[in-house]
Amino acid sequence: MRYNRAMKIIFRLDEILKERDISIRKLAAMSGVHYKTALNIYHNYTTGISLETLAGICQALNITLDQLFKVVKK
Repeated sequence: MRYNRAMKIIFRLDEILKERDISIRKLAAMSGVHYKTALNIYHNYTTGISLETLAGICQALNITLDQLFKVVKK
């Protein structure tokens, strides 16, 4: 069975960090997430992410999961 992939989920981390003037390095330190992982999320290079990583980022930025993601049509 083939799935229709008309939508894509992307991270809004770049927007959030720019709004708050927070660097990726600072986010990594605040959240306990490895710098390279934070960098990949920032650039939307990741296709999978652990719940622990999501929780760390959300807690560090005081945001909810729905604020971290954006759904876009392809």
